[in-house]
Amino acid sequence: MNSEHKHKVNAVWRLTAGMVAAASMIVGQVLAPVGAQAATSSQSILPPAYSYPHRTTGKPNTYWNATVQAGERAVPWVVMNPNNGPGDRVDENYTGQIDEVTSKKMKYVGYVIHHYQTVDIKTMAKQVDKWYSMYKNVGGIFFDTVRAQTPEQICYAANLYNYVKVKHPGALVIQNPGTHLPDDKLVPYGDIFLNAETTATEYLNNADWNPKTAWEKDPANAAKQYHVVRDVTSKEQQAQLIAKSRERNAGWIYFTSDTESTAGGHDGNPYDDLSRFFGDMASSARSAQQTQPIIGKPVPLPAGCTDEFNLKVTATSHATPAQPPRTATGSSASSSAHSSARSQASTQGSSQSSAQAHAQAQAHTGSNQPQQSAGLQAPNTGFGKQGIGLIVAIIATLVIAATAAVLYLRSRRFRSRKYRQ
Repeated sequence: MNSEHKHKVNAVWRLTAGMVAAASMIVGQVLAPVGAQAATSSQSILPPAYSYPHRTTGKPNTYWNATVQAGERAVPWVVMNPNNGPGDRVDENYTGQIDEVTSKKMKYVGYVIHHYQTVDIKTMAKQVDKWYSMYKNVGGIFFDTVRAQTPEQICYAANLYNYVKVKHPGALVIQNPGTHLPDDKLVPYGDIFLNAETTATEYLNNADWNPKTAWEKDPANAAKQYHVVRDVTSKEQQAQLIAKSRERNAGWIYFTSDTESTAGGHDGNPYDDLSRFFGDMASSARSAQQTQPIIGKPVPLPAGCTDEFNLKVTATSHATPAQPPRTATGSSASSSAHSSARSQASTQGSSQSSAQAHAQAQAHTGSNQPQQSAGLQAPNTGFGKQGIGLIVAIIATLVIAATAAVLYLRSRRFRSRKYRQ
């Protein structure tokens, strides 16, 4: 083989190798997102603050002091729960705590519970209205014990969502199923969904808590996903929880060392005592981008759903950024005395009422395992941009490979002729 022929053959091989490398790069870049799930970069703390605010009782107000000191940057929203709802009378300890929270530019939602959509829906509407008439600066409503498995359950939740949105414009609505949404039917009827509520061990080690639907897997929906984990044992474990929750697209979190167990003198309410690792969680939240809630407007009810409040919502409106919470209409109510069972129990130094509130609310998750409802889950069957990109990459690879093969065969034929000469 003379030097000219050798140079041509080497050039062909270099070109072929370059084409193969380019093809590999194309395929690798397209397939990379398939193997690795994107994670959210924004995360904020949203405490289910079922801890009585000791502002006039003479007892330490440890939980609320730490929460407020964490600042709006880490804790932009909290859930308030005087007595499994607003209670029957205004509690001055709550009015004082609300004043402090809102003075720090933090916002709050009021807790109500309908026990799996079994309470009369008109009664629930009255509970919503009581929040707005009894307390000022209510930012929205937290609906506990939500199910999303039947058309009737979706209809109930949708009616209450629209009731809040129409009666109290700009309100944030949080729905709490405590586990995965089986499909996307409830998604239009909530601004945030508490779709994971369990222990630290379960959250870290049980793959059933991984995102299941296309909606949960999409980082664009992180601002709508909220994970609450109890029984945290160490800072190191909490760091693992934070990392895992970001992988699972939880834009809102609350992790606590408190427990649901009643062993060892615990009261059974995991959300009334300050977590031993709260400060580290707050530092982590401050280092991340702050999650901004996407507050939606009224949405038409599902087909076949009765308009329980005759609201006549007929057109879907685009979501709008969070608005400042509205001031209550009954401002004079904030100075009234409160004598609910929760207030009396807390004033006497007992957490029984708080524990009872949690015990009643906890039924929705049972053993706090994800509900197995494979028949209802909506797998991601859409082809999407990634599938189109994959086809383009395969075609490009085939073209490059074919070109390389032709060049190789030509070089072989050229070499054969050279030897015969």
